[in-house]
Amino acid sequence: MPGTEAIAVNAAIVGERPTGLGLYALHLIEALDALGEQLIVYTSRPDLVRARHAIVRSIPVAVRPERGTRGHLSRLLWVQTGLRLRVRGARPALLLNLFPEGLLAPGIPQMTVVHDLLPLHYPEEYPRQKKGHSFEFLRTIAHLRPRTNTFGAVTRVRNCVSRSIHNFFQEQGFFYIHTPIITSSDCEGAGALFRVSTLDPANPPR
Repeated sequence: MPGTEAIAVNAAIVGERPTGLGLYALHLIEALDALGEQLIVYTSRPDLVRARHAIVRSIPVAVRPERGTRGHLSRLLWVQTGLRLRVRGARPALLLNLFPEGLLAPGIPQMTVVHDLLPLHYPEEYPRQKKGHSFEFLRTIAHLRPRTNTFGAVTRVRNCVSRSIHNFFQEQGFFYIHTPIITSSDCEGAGALFRVSTLDPANPPR
């Protein structure tokens, strides 16, 4: 039985072929184990955990990130149900979420890592190489974009143009409202798809 000083680690983000957040989670687990921390790791890939002293608990494979929207929804549901029950039974001193998905009203201290904010809040800890980066490279590392001269300039120009347009129409007595967006995308099943056309469906051109 784990002691009351154990740290429960929510590593559900580790998938079939870990990249990015998955690799970060595995490396952090290994580092904490090397420091002598008593860990209880919850992951669908227990074979990838290299922490010799950690207690590794297997979780459903349906939560893996490779499963797309279904995997994301399954992981959200499992965190609030399956993880809650396991944490309640293990009674750890802390729940560590290695990605931005944690328990609601956990009942124990909880720490959640929000990766995208770290480089913005602590730029000195995430130095950028003093050289130019291609747009193709910046697409792979999103947190570097706002720190480049090009994206900074584009942001300032867009801000200036948008503010000027809004000010002009406000002075002319117009109101700014959010109208429904017509798009060709149906992201994560959140929209309703319908056809938009300038042609008469009852009498199309021949």
